[in-house]
Amino acid sequence: MLKISPTPALLQVAQRLVWFKPPQEALDHPYIFMAHVMTYGTFEDGF
Repeated sequence: MLKISPTPALLQVAQRLVWFKPPQEALDHPYIFMAHVMTYGTFEDGF
């Protein structure tokens, strides 16, 4: 299974893009998190 390491930048992006879950919980589900990044992410979110 894919695992995303919770860096401070990723936690900030997770908090903004997956607003209905705690950031760490959003990163615990990497495929759903990546779908949110591809749908709602902006160029400024680049990490």
